[in-house]
Amino acid sequence: MADITLHRDSEIQRTVVPNYFIDAYMVHANGEYVKVYLYLLRCMNDPTMSFSISDVADKFDHTEKDIIRALKYWEKMHLLRLEFDENKELTGICFLDVASTPSPQIPAVSMQTKKTAAPDVPPRENYSAAELRRLKEEADIKELLFVAEHYLGHPLNATEMNAILYWKEALNFSGDLIDYLIESCVAKGHKSVHYMEKIALSWAKAGISTVSAAKEEASRHSELHTAIKKAFGIQGRDFVPYEKEYINTWQKEYGFGTEIISAACERTIRSIHQVSFEYADSILKNWKKNKVASLQDVQALDALHITTGISHSEFRMGKDGLPRIIEIGARMGGDCIGSDLVMLSTGKDFLRMTIETALGLPPALDVVFPPRAAAIRFIFTQHDVDVIERIRREAPETIIRYECWGK
Repeated sequence: MADITLHRDSEIQRTVVPNYFIDAYMVHANGEYVKVYLYLLRCMNDPTMSFSISDVADKFDHTEKDIIRALKYWEKMHLLRLEFDENKELTGICFLDVASTPSPQIPAVSMQTKKTAAPDVPPRENYSAAELRRLKEEADIKELLFVAEHYLGHPLNATEMNAILYWKEALNFSGDLIDYLIESCVAKGHKSVHYMEKIALSWAKAGISTVSAAKEEASRHSELHTAIKKAFGIQGRDFVPYEKEYINTWQKEYGFGTEIISAACERTIRSIHQVSFEYADSILKNWKKNKVASLQDVQALDALHITTGISHSEFRMGKDGLPRIIEIGARMGGDCIGSDLVMLSTGKDFLRMTIETALGLPPALDVVFPPRAAAIRFIFTQHDVDVIERIRREAPETIIRYECWGK
């Protein structure tokens, strides 16, 4: 495409982003659209910069259709006016004065109202009948809607078209990703766009933007569901919503993989002889509390019957990368570790916590004084004696405890 002239209807010879644009428009727009708008401002305020659709597409690694779609969005928001010649070629872009444009329909927020977190994905925007007719004439959208009709087996209604356009325009899904979304849902017997939109939103929140990433997510999801059904002995039905919520918590919030989740489900059946997501959740919650990261950790907890209490453990890493246990004791560390070193290095009263835990009380985890570097040194040679004597002379305040045995 040819170069396009950029100009504005007011004289401001510097790059300015009005606060009103940030407050009323930017927060509700697709992030890619915002980048295009800001880049337009930058180009227009530097006469040495050339501008063309292909240049912008290359800069942001988009297609030219993506850039044009962004420009049309801002035109619809009355921030730009696109100018065309008699051949319908884009020849100019005029920046309209933001202050004089109609206010977008956004919810009013009181300054006294507690702010809520911004949504992970942009809100749905429904198109008018005229806008749908216009968009249906764009080649890429026309092809996308045709493929959707083929999968769904009927002409698309306005609700379905709005959903598909939302995935493309607001969620920034590619045509290939939308094709895969519809195809995979239909293959599973789900032709409802409401069901598809739930999948689309979950992909958007997870940052999935390619077909390969979507397939990988579907594979993990399918593998986990299959493993849980096998562990619980569930056959002939899918998971109900509350069960899916538990699974999502185990995977996303607790951070467990298929192996550990399956182990918890198997343990549930062995313990209570029935399917119980609540019981499995209690197991996984306890494992998370105990920082379980593998089945080996689970086996270690089982072997030691560790529940609550103080322990002192020592191990070394072998050349094969696996830990070798040297000692595990249900006690505080000796040689001034529990009595002095923990408190000095963490600022927490470890001795007090030990007593409270033994009495069945919740341990006080508050910091009682600023932590600092601390170490324990053993004196074996004359050199060690000389070093400790020098420290006693030059920095006696750094020595907390000094004990000497022998003749």
